[in-house]
Amino acid sequence: MASVTCRFASADYRTPKIDAIGYDDQVSQKYIEVAIAFRYTDEVNGDFEIGVLRARWTEDDLEPPTIGEPSWVSVIYGEDFEPYGMNNSDLTPDVAYDPYTNDLYLVWTRYYEYEKLHCVHYMHYDHDMDQWYGPWLGQSLDHHGWIPRIDVGTTNDFLGFDSGNNVVVVYTAQNCGNYNFHTHINAWPAGSNGSHASDQCIIDPDWDDRMAGLPCVDISPEANGHPIVAVAFIQNRPPPGIATHFGITLWNSHNEQFTHVSTEASYGIGQAVFPSVAVHYHENTLPVNQRVSVSYFMSNQYGAWVPRAKWVRIGGSMGQLVDIDPFGQGEWPEIYSNVQYAYGLNTALTVFDDQSYWVAWSDRAGYGGRPVRVKATYGFTD
Repeated sequence: MASVTCRFASADYRTPKIDAIGYDDQVSQKYIEVAIAFRYTDEVNGDFEIGVLRARWTEDDLEPPTIGEPSWVSVIYGEDFEPYGMNNSDLTPDVAYDPYTNDLYLVWTRYYEYEKLHCVHYMHYDHDMDQWYGPWLGQSLDHHGWIPRIDVGTTNDFLGFDSGNNVVVVYTAQNCGNYNFHTHINAWPAGSNGSHASDQCIIDPDWDDRMAGLPCVDISPEANGHPIVAVAFIQNRPPPGIATHFGITLWNSHNEQFTHVSTEASYGIGQAVFPSVAVHYHENTLPVNQRVSVSYFMSNQYGAWVPRAKWVRIGGSMGQLVDIDPFGQGEWPEIYSNVQYAYGLNTALTVFDDQSYWVAWSDRAGYGGRPVRVKATYGFTD
């Protein structure tokens, strides 16, 4: 298996996100392209900035290019898209390719020091023009917006958003209607550059007065024929007498149903955090028969966070829990808030067209809550 090596300077680089796409050029040469977004520290003024690196190689290349070498086709850094002046920090980026145009979309949170406001922004890279456009707002300005996640693809119409090839962004919002944290979603037609402030709140009616956030999003593969958008997020849904108890909730755009994923109690009353979501491949399958897999961390009776996963059918049934690493190594720091992002505590999930999956996760905490390794496992959802 080939690997792409990142070579950076001594600056502090964190929160990397990645996406990839394959396409043919005009002479039928098959290319593979990868985009990596990351946050780094500006060594001059100390601000946090966002960097994006793109690599492209052919299927015949034995060794893919290395970051920093001329074979990288595009490199942009924070100063290239910070028109609002200094003393602003950019945080927690994510990237996604448009499967139809090969365009690339970048989303992140910008913190305005003077206004004390966090806002979701995005940029659009036009593949044919070889040009970045933006930045623009990806939310309305009546609330804070944190830790956005993005996907691009064909969606159904939902929450007032039209069907079509859409950019979909989810994030944690505050001060929208009340002072609680909630999950927000925004969508707009791919290629329609400019600010988009038509975001909507996703609130589980059973827990509308409780915190929710840190969402992730996945759009169903085109082969499924009936598009859906799946959003997994952390929801505070405590038992009686307990103020805070986090669990994982899955929302889908077909029936806009909320499914409580982390319902197991094999370790007693455990909390669940940091989900990842992936819609399965189901060729020409009705939405109610499509499945969505979710990975997450569950706390056990020893105070450790253990990785788990399960699938949910849109029609309502739920698959068997997969205990990825039932022993749980090391203690992770306590999670206090739905907007508290742990730089190393995370899960990542992908599902392939043969219903196989990979799940990766941070293995355990070292000094100061830092992870000491990343693990991954392979299996089949059936």
